[in-house]
Amino acid sequence: MKKEENIILNILKYNTDENLKEILKDKNINWIKILGYLTYHRVAGLAYEKINNINIRLFDYPVFLTTYLINQAQKIRSSEQHKWISLISKELIKNKINHVFLKGSVLSNTLYNCGSRASNDIDLLINKRDINSTTEILNSLGFKQGKFDYKNNKVIEFSSLEKEEILNKRGETAPFIKTCDIPTMKTIDIDVNFSIDWNPDCNEELIETLLNNKIIIQNETTKDSIYSLCHEHNFIELCIHLYKDSALIDILKKRKVLDLYKFIDVYYFIMKYFEEINLEKLHNTISTYKLDNYIYFTLVHIISIFPDTKTPKIEKLLNLLHPEKDIINMIFDQYNPKNKLFTHKNILERIFTYDIINIYGDENE
Repeated sequence: MKKEENIILNILKYNTDENLKEILKDKNINWIKILGYLTYHRVAGLAYEKINNINIRLFDYPVFLTTYLINQAQKIRSSEQHKWISLISKELIKNKINHVFLKGSVLSNTLYNCGSRASNDIDLLINKRDINSTTEILNSLGFKQGKFDYKNNKVIEFSSLEKEEILNKRGETAPFIKTCDIPTMKTIDIDVNFSIDWNPDCNEELIETLLNNKIIIQNETTKDSIYSLCHEHNFIELCIHLYKDSALIDILKKRKVLDLYKFIDVYYFIMKYFEEINLEKLHNTISTYKLDNYIYFTLVHIISIFPDTKTPKIEKLLNLLHPEKDIINMIFDQYNPKNKLFTHKNILERIFTYDIINIYGDENE
């Protein structure tokens, strides 16, 4: 691993190592490369906070300034999203729609301080049968299903046929978008999920289980209560989300890199909550709904990147799993699962490789 890559992982450790001060005194650090990695992997706001807690002067000045501005911009953005999360939550509760918020909507209220993590959108999980009711609520709040035209500052609404096509291909509806006039953001975006993977034919019993075991957390901006998955199920959802974005060929072609911030989400979640998790409840859900591949893939890679996650409890969970052969080094076409590609590169090489799809090939290559 290159020096700059190693420095980034040291900066982002959950428990900041005092040795980092000495590491950052190196006069030969390529700070342009550091800044590029931090911004491209969307961890610049978090890096600012971690270094600021030690001594911000350890950062090269352009890196300090850029990460500071990103952190402050993300703070404005997250605060505005939190306001909408509370409003949407109240409307869903009023209309008796069983729901939880997912990913950044929750993590920005639990794992991270405001400004450390940015979210593109607000993620909701509902039952498939509640799609029409949820759509009516979001429409009444000014949201349209479509894509944002940045040049003309307007939402181009999808046709009924386009909305139906997305429903039939993915485990979510077409995105809901509303324009706004807020510094650092042009739109409020809502993703309504009825599955926790990419499959439109979701296991409705699994979704029901997740929703019926929800917990209440506090929205840190508004101080309102909102619904989240319980720790066991939140861990599962984060693992599946990471697997999806790391193992589907079409996503890897579009994204260019494996997003480091998604690995950080799981890493921080493990460090903060895993000792509280009921292992029997967790494994029962994994086993019942055959989720072994997702959890195994995620844990093996997280341990490789951040060895401090390798606790006896994590090892016990790994030993309970029964993944498919080659799951760690394989990606596949979600529309044609027989179409598979493989790599022998380790996960750190994958994360820090641009245009990652090019390092995959046939099994025998």
